[in-house]
Amino acid sequence: MACLVIDVIRDPIRKLTEDQPVWITLAGNLPWGVILLSAYGREQRELLAIFSRYPKLKPALLCLIIALAPGFFLSSMLYRNGILLALVGAASYIGPLIGLGLGYLFVREERAIPRLLFTYVAVNSLMIISVPLEFAEYDIPGLGGIKMDWIRYQQGYIVDLISGFYRSPDVMGLHAAHVAIFAIILAGRARGGAGVAWLAIAGWGTLGLLLCGRRKMVAIPLVFITAYLALSYWRGASRRASTMIVLTVTVTAGLASALLFTTKPEWFEYTTYASTIVSDAPDRISSNILGGALETVQRTGLLGAGLGTGTQGRYYLNVKSGRAATGWQEDGFSRLFLELGLPGVILAMISALCVAMSFETSLKLIPRDHRLRDLQLMLVAVVIGDMASFIIAHQHFSGDPASALLVMLLAGAVLGMPRAYAAATASPVPLQQSTHS
Repeated sequence: MACLVIDVIRDPIRKLTEDQPVWITLAGNLPWGVILLSAYGREQRELLAIFSRYPKLKPALLCLIIALAPGFFLSSMLYRNGILLALVGAASYIGPLIGLGLGYLFVREERAIPRLLFTYVAVNSLMIISVPLEFAEYDIPGLGGIKMDWIRYQQGYIVDLISGFYRSPDVMGLHAAHVAIFAIILAGRARGGAGVAWLAIAGWGTLGLLLCGRRKMVAIPLVFITAYLALSYWRGASRRASTMIVLTVTVTAGLASALLFTTKPEWFEYTTYASTIVSDAPDRISSNILGGALETVQRTGLLGAGLGTGTQGRYYLNVKSGRAATGWQEDGFSRLFLELGLPGVILAMISALCVAMSFETSLKLIPRDHRLRDLQLMLVAVVIGDMASFIIAHQHFSGDPASALLVMLLAGAVLGMPRAYAAATASPVPLQQSTHS
């Protein structure tokens, strides 16, 4: 809970500090490591038990380490300060694994995840107040991006990207997307007036999401809803899926109605720009993602340019020579080819497949009629939505491991939920697949 607060307040602190040093942003990652070391010291046996309960995680971890090794060697040998570059790149891949372990340990009881989502939504909903203030052009210290004005030029209009108190529109949009999603999840679990309040907060997060001006963030809730519906019908929870549809339509209709009554013409620019995510998606996938990956292989070869060459923040290490200068890749898919090379990408995909298979095992350990099962599906859908955002653009994750840590914490919570189910039903922690699945 403390890390969620630290993650939010470090951005305005950095903005209000002279020279706005990047170490303030990076220092926010340290408490996560401290917590993991403490948890490992106290619950080493339980933490290591994750590998016995989910055997596929061992090859997943092994494939990831092997995938990083060639790129680590390349960066260390080819570039000045290459060892630092390789370490930064490795941290962006291995660091988020802290979240996987913490998420697994965190879910001791059923209310653990709702309490986590509540804290996240409460803290970031307050921060989003800064978004309409910047949109209204209030002159308040801490508003706006760090040493940059973010603008998107479209045919016939210009979109000014909003950061609020966050350090960039990408980061603000990521948090706003999570606020909207988490509030909808909490609304589905609430009763009476509390559910209406959570829907209003979901609309508040959606407002910030539109004003960030980053379509890749708008994609996160869309992918979340699609993934959740698909998982629900696949796993036989269609009744709860219908509830999610109603909640989403309610939030969307309410926000659309509010925007129709505003007199600011800029609203239509933001909504029009956000709507192009659907029309531009095929071209973006074919040209930017698939085309970018192919161009990356043509430029750097099958082994890539080395670990860290596509990681956000590499410019602070003053590494500009050789193939490291080719790190232009915005999408996460091309970045994998740049840093890991083709063999590493194949191994990374095998690793991701093993994690997905562990998710499936975890889902089978809880009966489908239990409400923890539905929460499991929702968290898996959140992870899928964030992974889709990473594929489109990776900077908000690779440049700040804390953002990826939260996603992996939710992934770890999916694996840890059978422990909460066992606690709720006073039964042993399940090691075999549930016969109710």
